[in-house]
Amino acid sequence: MPKRQLSIHAVVVGDADSQPKRSLLRRLSDFGSRSLLKSRPPAQDPMMAPRGSVTLKAMKKRRMSVQAGVDDISKVFEKQASIVDMTAPPALTRQSGPNPEALPPFHIIGPSKGKTHTASLILLHGFTCSGQQLASELLPWLKQRLMPSAFGGIRFVFLTAPRRRVSCYDDPNQEENAWHDYFSDHGGAEGRPNIEEDIDVGQLDWTRAQVHKAIDAEAKLLGGDYKKVALLGQSQGSCTALHCALTHPKSIAGILCSIGQLYSHTPVSEKRNDLKVFTFNGAADDCIGCSLSLRTYSRLLEAGYQLRMHIQPGVSHEGSTDVEIDLLCEALESWGLIREGKVRDEVYGHHVNLANH
Repeated sequence: MPKRQLSIHAVVVGDADSQPKRSLLRRLSDFGSRSLLKSRPPAQDPMMAPRGSVTLKAMKKRRMSVQAGVDDISKVFEKQASIVDMTAPPALTRQSGPNPEALPPFHIIGPSKGKTHTASLILLHGFTCSGQQLASELLPWLKQRLMPSAFGGIRFVFLTAPRRRVSCYDDPNQEENAWHDYFSDHGGAEGRPNIEEDIDVGQLDWTRAQVHKAIDAEAKLLGGDYKKVALLGQSQGSCTALHCALTHPKSIAGILCSIGQLYSHTPVSEKRNDLKVFTFNGAADDCIGCSLSLRTYSRLLEAGYQLRMHIQPGVSHEGSTDVEIDLLCEALESWGLIREGKVRDEVYGHHVNLANH
């Protein structure tokens, strides 16, 4: 498999001609990237603020295509430079495993009583998790961020994956909630997170059909307007959600892919490059490696997709973090599912229009 060239649109905080920035540029170049780098004046780093103290002004400072501390991200690329050419072994011809008749019942929250249904967000959890678990992690913090008039109009549709036998595990009786089976465990027991897993593509395509049905049902509730429907996925759910968004015949509002990647099995068409894609990855992810994610997302960049890519230093394979919640608020605005000015300023207790900061 030839090495893919990665296109990164990054904003470097500070003087791009300084020695640390030149060092980062050199490492990105060595990594095999075609860098489109901009600079902006130095600013106080808002990224590591504790939960509950993130102002909207600080959130605006995070609006960059790839955002990470120079030292942290440089170390990551330097460490992974020697393994960037690693590729997964050729996929074997495997018989696809069984599928149930349908997904388990959806966990649906919203719209709030007395509120008009204005948009739908369909959410796919990570491997071994559930829709209810993701809802309990994500919604309390999102509710704190959004004004009631914005939060109350959204219908949150949490899907749950069926129970499946996982082939890469030794125990033949072990079953987990999974959107598809794994035939390999590169990012687990093998400790090689920068190699794409060998997956059951037949089960992935079955899941795609189920998610497409959910998208169609939500759009129907919204008068047939697919631009009022968006997807969010975490980990395996992120990979699966992106596969579903890129293969649906209609263009939806957008997708947020958290700690995931673009599967090799997923087709990428230039005709669909109006899809607004937000991605979040931890620079220290030891399950789905950051370098693997960036290499796979390069297919979208090369096809003309506009990506808002965020790499968070020091974060491993973690979903529903502060920064991911902030990114989701930004995505909801970008997709037109909430109006600007409907995100709370938690420090001062009032909402602020981002355009004014």
